[in-house]
Amino acid sequence: MKRWFAKLPLHRKLVTSALFVTGVALLIAVIGLGGFDAWGHRTTAVDDANAVARILAENIAAAVAFEDVAAAEQSLQSVRGRGVITRACIYRPAADLMAGFSRASPCPPVAPAAEGWAGVSGQALVQRNNRVYGTVYVERSLSDLRDRLLLTALAGLLMFILAASAAYVLAQRVNRTTSAPIADLARFVKGYSADSNTLPPAIKTAPDEIGDLV
Repeated sequence: MKRWFAKLPLHRKLVTSALFVTGVALLIAVIGLGGFDAWGHRTTAVDDANAVARILAENIAAAVAFEDVAAAEQSLQSVRGRGVITRACIYRPAADLMAGFSRASPCPPVAPAAEGWAGVSGQALVQRNNRVYGTVYVERSLSDLRDRLLLTALAGLLMFILAASAAYVLAQRVNRTTSAPIADLARFVKGYSADSNTLPPAIKTAPDEIGDLV
């Protein structure tokens, strides 16, 4: 890699360096933005799961209190319209399963710990007349987070293309004032080594170190 870069002409080194720095900066920015977005979205997903669990607990309180399994399961069907809700399960105080709704794997027969759920989970107590009749567990997938991260990656790719184009144009402008005079001087030196009568060209430079070198 170093040998390949060392053999490049000076103006190509400038262009390559500009593109490399731009790419690294954007990559770090996209990773940081994606990480922050993932953390924020996961926190929001947990709050969403808890909110759904609280709503379900209010709606099924009577059915759970009277052990009406059919009514409880029918109430759980209300989350079917939320594609990110993968499971909603009702457990009695003894932690045994009473009713459940699931899109894939069924509800566990015993209330699992928080780490036993895929994605994120929320829960709420089923209460009626200040008495606890059970607990509602809601499992929420993070499939929408994958879509957000994919969108962030695509946006980062688009920004890289735009930034790389701008970096390329700027590097070409820098080439005219920095590397082009050095390249002209190098060609003159090569020609002078073959023919000492070669006259130096009129090289336009800025009043800086490159101008002093020319």
